Amino acid sequence: MGIARVCRAVRVAKNPDAAITTAVALMAGKEGSFAVRARRRDKRFAVTSAELATRIGARVQQEYGYPVNLKHPDTALFVEVDQREGVRLHRGLHPGRAGCRSG
Repeated sequence: MGIARVCRAVRVAKNPDAAITTAVALMAGKEGSFAVRARRRDKRFAVTSAELATRIGARVQQEYGYPVNLKHPDTALFVEVDQREGVRLHRGLHPGRAGCRSG
């Protein structure tokens, strides 16, 4: 058995400001359009998934001027609010080796 996909994530404290600051830093130097995909597994988190995505998107746009494209972005930023592990941010999945090959 192998690893099908991997992502390089950054974990931050579970508060909206930490997530926003880190998201802005992760988007530095990107080109083209972007979208924020937020998912809040911990419903006790201070803001909803939609609010978090909107706040992050507004700050990224203010900082860099990137256009937003929610359907087909050049870069997607994923934000996951977990119950135990805080907030994780990453820019997508990369293919892994997907198992061993014989022969």
